[in-house]
Amino acid sequence: MYAVREAFAAFRRAPVLTGLAAGMVGLALFVLGLFGLVTHNLQTTLDAVEERVERREALADAESLAAATEAVEDEGGLTATETLLAATGDDRAALRAFEARAADLRERADAEVPLDAYRRLA
Repeated sequence: MYAVREAFAAFRRAPVLTGLAAGMVGLALFVLGLFGLVTHNLQTTLDAVEERVERREALADAESLAAATEAVEDEGGLTATETLLAATGDDRAALRAFEARAADLRERADAEVPLDAYRRLA
């Protein structure tokens, strides 16, 4: 009960600071929620890509006419198979772009920083 009384007393003494503090906590929670949402969306997208790739692999692994027919039927027909192939083509392009950007960032992260020279200057 003491903490509640003190909180209300502090609000009466400095309402602007109390409001700003509450706003900063709210903003921090909002940013944390955004990171969580981005992480969840990325995981969901990668799971969907992985599932499509696994389905494509099942189609590619068919070595006989009977196995190919079964794989196409399992996929939902020829139209569904064509849709899957188009989607995995788009996935492949997106993953290549991601890979290129990651490689670029990896190279940039390997940049030499003359820390010894900075220490001498400091």
